[in-house]
Amino acid sequence: MRLTPTKVLNTITAVVIFILLYTVFVQQAPPESGGGGGKSTFDSTCSVPESYRDDLQAMVYAAHEVLDGLDLAHFLCYGSLFGQLRHSASLPWERDAEMCVLNEEVSRYDEVFIKRAFWKRGLDVVYDSAEGRYIVTVDRRHAEKDEASGDDANSDGDRFVAVKPHVKKTDDHDEEDESKVEKHHFHRKFEGVLQLVVFADDKSIEKGGESMYHRVGWKRRLLPPDCDYSKTLECFPSRLAQSPLPLKLFGTRAVPVPREEFELLKYHYPDNWWKEVKPLNC
Repeated sequence: MRLTPTKVLNTITAVVIFILLYTVFVQQAPPESGGGGGKSTFDSTCSVPESYRDDLQAMVYAAHEVLDGLDLAHFLCYGSLFGQLRHSASLPWERDAEMCVLNEEVSRYDEVFIKRAFWKRGLDVVYDSAEGRYIVTVDRRHAEKDEASGDDANSDGDRFVAVKPHVKKTDDHDEEDESKVEKHHFHRKFEGVLQLVVFADDKSIEKGGESMYHRVGWKRRLLPPDCDYSKTLECFPSRLAQSPLPLKLFGTRAVPVPREEFELLKYHYPDNWWKEVKPLNC
């Protein structure tokens, strides 16, 4: 068979399309808790240690303060929302937490600006463009520097303070003391992840005459803009995210939740939104 440039190009194109579809629909299938992230530290146990839950809830509250300071709407969703509704806290076996944010608001800021805002609260954040989510973790840069230099001023045994206190003078010679920022002493072994799942309000996507929010991310752009046909869009009515959002306890602090309590879960977990689904080893 004679090879021509056209046949070679068509073969390469077909292979690329196959790899792309395989990556999108097989390798990157979303995990059960609403988007993945984090390491499987506690796979062999049913409940995570209480200290881990405290760290996870503290990270959620710190992220809430960052987003609130940027005037970005945000609210608990997925497994974290279920935990709040049932326990007013994270579910006992959850390693990660989830909040939803709105694309129209987040897009007002560039990623560097958002990253610096999280750094000030001792958190790091990176954007996952495929899944359309921000991955928030504890910023360990200062802890690693302290360990390397033998400086324990910013640590306490098996804990460390993610925020590095320092004083910076402004042009007006006033002191801006970041040590006044409330800090949480995270455990060194804490590897929790907070996912900020981004949803967009597409005017062309409606259901029953009501506008719907849908998940973003480049892998979802390959799907038709239809909430019923494309389940991975994870659509929900825009009224559930309408401001002002109620505040409910998540651990020891109050954070925003969507309107109408369980209603959002009915869209994200239509088959078992009412059921507390425990890990197999529980």
